[in-house]
Order: sequence, then C-alpha cells, then structure tokens
Amino acid sequence: MKKLIYIFLFLFCFSFSYSSNERSLNDRNILVIHSYHHGLGWEDNISEGIKDTFDSDEFEIFFEYLDGKRNYGEEYFKILAPLYKEKASSTNFEAIIVCDNIALDFIVKYGPEFFPEIPIVFCGINNFDKKMLQGHKNIAGILENADHRKNIELILKLHSNVENILIVNDNTTTGKEVKKELEKIIPEYESKVNIDIYSDFSIKELENNLQNLDSNTVIYLLVLNSDKTGKFVSYNDALKLVSSVSDNPIYGAWDFYLGHGIVGGRILSGYSQGAEVGRLLKEIINNKDKDYSGYFQEGETKYMFDYEELKKFNIPKSSLPKGSEIVNSPVNFLYKYHVQIFSVSCFIIVLLLINIIYKKKNEKKLLEMVKEKTMHLEKANQELEWISNIDSLTQLYNRRYFDKNLEDIWKELERIQLPLSILMIDVDFFKKYNDIYGHMAGDQCLKTLSRVFFKSVGRPFDTVARYGGEEFTVLVSTDAAGAEKIAKWIIEEVENLKIPHEGSPSGIVTVSVGIGVAVPSGKQKAEKLLDRSDQALYESKNKGRNQYTLRYLESE
Repeated sequence: MKKLIYIFLFLFCFSFSYSSNERSLNDRNILVIHSYHHGLGWEDNISEGIKDTFDSDEFEIFFEYLDGKRNYGEEYFKILAPLYKEKASSTNFEAIIVCDNIALDFIVKYGPEFFPEIPIVFCGINNFDKKMLQGHKNIAGILENADHRKNIELILKLHSNVENILIVNDNTTTGKEVKKELEKIIPEYESKVNIDIYSDFSIKELENNLQNLDSNTVIYLLVLNSDKTGKFVSYNDALKLVSSVSDNPIYGAWDFYLGHGIVGGRILSGYSQGAEVGRLLKEIINNKDKDYSGYFQEGETKYMFDYEELKKFNIPKSSLPKGSEIVNSPVNFLYKYHVQIFSVSCFIIVLLLINIIYKKKNEKKLLEMVKEKTMHLEKANQELEWISNIDSLTQLYNRRYFDKNLEDIWKELERIQLPLSILMIDVDFFKKYNDIYGHMAGDQCLKTLSRVFFKSVGRPFDTVARYGGEEFTVLVSTDAAGAEKIAKWIIEEVENLKIPHEGSPSGIVTVSVGIGVAVPSGKQKAEKLLDRSDQALYESKNKGRNQYTLRYLESE
C-alpha cells in the first residue's frame, strides 16, 4: 500500500512541476486544496461553485486533491509536505481555498511555513471549533453546519408513526466529526423517538441490518464512504446500497444524495459552499486593508425534496415546510413543448402572410389554403391537448387532467345533487416487483391493473387516472357504501389476477393493492378530499397492505 502511495505522489509531483513552471508568470493564482479526490460529487460541486465565481481571464485556479478518503494520517502529511513546499516556491499564489477538514488540518500545520501571509479561506468544515486554527491569522471561512436538528424534526413531522431513526454514518474522519455534531443534539429527542447511530459495520453487516428494519423506522443517511474493513464506497454507490435493500424512507443532509433515492431534508449544497467561499475570497482580495481573520459565516441550507420519493411514501406537498424546493417534478406535454408548438404556429402564419402579400391574384386560392391550414392547426392543437391529458403507458387519464377537472366535476355533481367519492390506489411493494422481474414486466403489470381499475367505473362522471408511478385515482359518483363496494371489488379482482411472466418459477406472478377511500360530509374543497384519500391510503399501507381504509372529510 505504501509503495502505491509513493508512486502516486511521484506522478503527482511530476505533473505539478510541469504545470507550475509553465504558468508561474501569472501573478493572480489561487490554490484550491480538496481533502478528497476528483470525481467525488461533493468536491466536484464545490469546484464548480468556485469556478463560476471567478473570472477565468483574470485568475488562474489550481485544484489539488489530498485523497483523504483513502489515505490519511500524519505520515501521509509528511510525504505530501515537500510537494507543497515546491509548489510555494515555484508559483506565486494570491490566496488559498481549503475544502473540508483534512485540507484545513494540513494547511494549519504547514501553511505558515510554505504560504506565509497569504489569505486562507475554507469551506466544508464539520464540527468547527476555533481551536482547529491553533491561533493562526489570515484564516476565514464558510461553515458547513448540516442542520441535523431540523432534519430530525422534519422526519418526526412527516412520519407521525416513526418509532426509530437509524443514522448511517461511517468512521472516516468526516464521519467522526459528524458524529460529534449528532451527539450534541440526540439527547433532546430521547422522549420522542429512539435514535441509533450505526457506524462500526462492514458492508455485509450494513445490508443485513437494513433488510431487517421494521416499517416504523426512518433512515438518516449521512457519511458512507468506507466500512470497517477499509472498503471505499462512493456517494452514489452508498445510496444505491441502502435503497436497494430497504424500502424504508431515507433522508439526507447533502445535495449529492438528492434525486437519487432520498426523500429530502434540510440540504447543504456543495455548489453553494463553493460559490460562497469564492465570494468571500473575492471580498478579501478586494479589501486588502481590512482584517478578515476569524470571520466565519454560516453556509446556506434549504429544504429540498424528490417528487418521486414524496409520492412513493404518500407525503403530501401541503405538509412540507414553506418554501421547499422539489426536484423531479413531472412536466406535462404542452408545457414541455410549448416553445416548439408556438414556433411552428408562427412559422405557418408568417408563410401564409407572405403568400397573401405576394400572390394577390390567387386570393381565393390563398384564402382556401389559409382555411385548410387553420383547420389542420386546430386539429393538431386538439390532438396535442388530448395527448397531454393521457398517460402513454396505461392510456388512462394522467394527473394533469385529473387535477385540472376534479373541481369542475365536483361542482357539477353538487349542482345535480349526486354524491362523490375518491379512491387512491397504490400497488403494494411495487419497487420489489421491478427489482425482481424488471421494469418492462413492471410496465406490463401497470397496464394490466389499469384495465381492472377502468372496469370498476361506468357512470357518466366517473374518472380513472394514473396519478404517478404505481399510484392511481378513481373518482366515482357514489356514496360511501358504493365506494366501499368498488374498493372491495378492486382488491378481490387484483388478488385473483394471474399475470404471465416467464421469469417466475410458476410462469405467473400476483400483486395486491392498498386503497384509501375519501368521502365528503359537507362543503369542502376538492383538493382536500384528494389529500384525505391520500392519508387513508397511507393508513391502509401501515395496516399491512391488500386492504382499504374509508375516511370522511369533515365540513369546514
């Protein structure tokens, strides 16, 4: 292992010597020292934030990586030190940015010797304490304070039945610093929820533990870059590992997990850290007479969530903190292609106008042409409108159509004094179905189920829609008794379905569904009835799946 480190350092030194000699004439150089390695999502996002802050024509930015996820310790620092001593002598740096704890430790130890009087700014520091700076001046920074308290409170708010929070956090240098932060706040929640920090594990032990979690446990995934055997895990692989063996909700504190399997959380952005530390350094450079020593600024965090995960765990948007951002939201057809549709329409109209101007002798023919083209355009728009309302997989209405027409249907039923009920349906354990049989088989399953749901209705105002993923909505103009009858019929029909699949030992597979039924009991808004059916569905899933729950929405 030590031999490999020396080879790596030799190549590092060689490449540095070549580049630094070539660029040493530039007086506006900034050195960025990363604690980890290029390709790690957090580091790459910080780099992008820094680069977008500085003018590349004015500043030359040098990025260096200490590879601290895989190599760390005093002996390693001693090997690196001569390389940075050479760097200091051959390149004139105006300032230094250090990212994360390992780089800060390194620069605090060797910076005064190699880079005296140069401004140093940092970002990404966990569990920051002024003692880390050992009294050195010329150091300021952006604090990386993951808001664990708000994330724990968020989990308790969004999951009222939660009994346990399992925090997955390794024993790397970063993991240990994060653990210190957690240990300060966990005692505050002893009477509300059981919180365990799981740190000392092999990958196999972690998988076994996650597979055996009960349904009342929520996972809070923090640092997972290495197990106790020293096996390195990337951030993407860490999240895949956790989500592939557990169906429990997963929350996080950093943006590199968002959009890849976590519900969300109070999120720290690597890009924001880079941009903030870049802006701070520019301010220091432009105000050289001002002493910024000991200036420490809190980094930005904000509530961010994944639309697909919110739907998966039936978390309504209305329950999210105000101002939350949601990624992966669906975009309807017309909205997605409205620029192209408008451009084509304008192009046709311009052509027609040109023809009218330059071919007046054929006015009658041109008018007929205009009429024909207008009819074609109207027909095309009608077809586009129809396409935008239909789910391409199941051929049922989509969520856009359902949300758009729900209020109007309700008002019309009230006007003619007919009842209304909503059924929210979710396919049980559909993620496992996809994992076992594949997504093509999953699509076939959804198409088969959609035919069952379509058969369950027949009245003029009844509507069936695919609401998203494996979730469907059925609006029926019937009372509670009728809605219960429909829910029972759907559960029985789905339970008796035998879906052909060659990959199954028996050649067939079966599925079940959970249903939430909501019935109004007075004057309410349609969207609240929809939320009530969503909550009823959540209760059905908690009771064991393959069943329905009926709930009334009380008068306002």
